[in-house]
Amino acid sequence: MPEKLSKPVIPANRQLKANRFARTSRLLSFFKAVLFAALLIWLILGGFSAQILGYIDLPLIPAAVVFALILIVVYGVLSTPVGFYKGFILARRYGLSTRSFVSWLAAYLQSGFLLSILVISVIAAAYWAISFLPDLWWLVVWGILIVISFILNLLLPGVLIPMFYKTKALDDEDLKRRFYTLAKKAGVHIKGFYIIEFSSKQTTANAALVGIGRSKRVLLSDTLLADYSIEEIEAVIAHELGHLKNRDGAGVFLFQALILFASLWITAVVCGTLSEPPGFSGIGDVAMLPLMILVFASVNMVFTPVSNAVMRSFETAADDFAIRLTVNPPAFISMITKLTQQNLGEVNPPLWVEFLLYDHPGYYRRLSYARRFMRSSIENDK
Repeated sequence: MPEKLSKPVIPANRQLKANRFARTSRLLSFFKAVLFAALLIWLILGGFSAQILGYIDLPLIPAAVVFALILIVVYGVLSTPVGFYKGFILARRYGLSTRSFVSWLAAYLQSGFLLSILVISVIAAAYWAISFLPDLWWLVVWGILIVISFILNLLLPGVLIPMFYKTKALDDEDLKRRFYTLAKKAGVHIKGFYIIEFSSKQTTANAALVGIGRSKRVLLSDTLLADYSIEEIEAVIAHELGHLKNRDGAGVFLFQALILFASLWITAVVCGTLSEPPGFSGIGDVAMLPLMILVFASVNMVFTPVSNAVMRSFETAADDFAIRLTVNPPAFISMITKLTQQNLGEVNPPLWVEFLLYDHPGYYRRLSYARRFMRSSIENDK
């Protein structure tokens, strides 16, 4: 168990507020998941999936596309009230968002549209693969998803993020000099440091390493640059440089590819086994799509704690790298405390929540790690 601090470094009222926000957010996410599963089960067991397909007199792939579109629209209509409450009402109530309703709605529709195109494209590819490789369709889909994932990572910094946030290169020469010096000390190449405009839409602060290969860059929110000291910002950057030094991007990509491989294989096996009892004609029956989605989503949910544990290990290694690179544990502690307070993060989440849902170590764990490093450094200097 991580050690507890003798005094709360974040005000008690802020901690209570963060706990309420986190619990409400988890309940809303759980409700959306149950709603999604209930819709799919209703379509499968009620025979409605086959009835809908009876009205779609189209060849295999066009029928799959139309059916997928119907599913997306129906679930979108059912889940939008929850999305509105969580993404707009709740975020504004807890002071995390400054968006107007029009701004929120535009972003919500835009992200939904892009996600719908991606999902429909993957489903079309799946049925195309099923049509000529019914036993290995899942392997073809896996390969297609790997390529799509690579392309999305490639487009993320220059195309996808600018669709939602304004970005620009950091133009403060003194800061750039300090940050590039830090990158040189870390022994990594970075394309540049960029500012992402959070302040017009939200009050939170963050940073990220994005891009592939020599196009990798560090994004810093303008809220981070405005409210944090140089030493605290360097701690943030050092953490991101740690991901680059440790090749975490490649590690995450390969691990997620492995999880995806297993998920698709299990989906193919389970759906192949269950295709006859509910009355489907086989894996190529488009009416079976809700069952395929339900199985795939369920398998991914089972793998989520494993995936999160791996991600937490990457984050802990990046924390260690940042502290060692800057040799400034107090700045790291101050930075992580301010981020937790500003972003309304839980100070000490329940163990089951951290284990199942967190892809970063909890605040106290990160804090305890830095404090242990600081004490060991003091002892070594004696």
